[in-house]
Amino acid sequence: MIPRLRRKYQIIDHGFLKSLKRFFVFLNNAQQIGMSNQSNIPHSIFEKALFLDTGAFKAIYDKKDQYHKTAISFRDQLKVSNYPLYTTNLTIAEAYRLLLYESHLGCVIALNFLDDIYTTSINIIKLNSADEQKAGIMLHKYNDEDLTYTDAINMAVMIRTGLSKVFAFDWHFNLLGFQIYPQEKW
Repeated sequence: MIPRLRRKYQIIDHGFLKSLKRFFVFLNNAQQIGMSNQSNIPHSIFEKALFLDTGAFKAIYDKKDQYHKTAISFRDQLKVSNYPLYTTNLTIAEAYRLLLYESHLGCVIALNFLDDIYTTSINIIKLNSADEQKAGIMLHKYNDEDLTYTDAINMAVMIRTGLSKVFAFDWHFNLLGFQIYPQEKW
């Protein structure tokens, strides 16, 4: 009776496991001969993803912002590229507050921003305690750079998730070698 129960409730698909093993052997062989650098297989699921910083949101929603036209143009490029977009809940809070208290924008624009965030395909990453600890270390290390808490948290999240590209108008992301966009080429 026991063997029967074991077969009935067995959840391992051996055919799938064999296929998975063959795939990993292929990837390992491809890496050994240098093929993975020449293929279209991303090294990370975030290779073509982009992190959205507060400054990008502000520039998009504030027509008086010095980067508004650049931000709108880049946002339109992103819409057709279908690259995955990410931000943090802290960035959303900071951008909402900036838009809300900007005298020529106010509550309507801030609420439009929130509505857009929650109705688009932007992925919202929640912070964790490790992000906060890493941010604290960064703030102490770069204490002469006027790094904000939000930027430090965002950089910690980007490190944790493997994101390397950021839509921002903030040079602080250069401190850790992140690629800041928009640039001439995407």
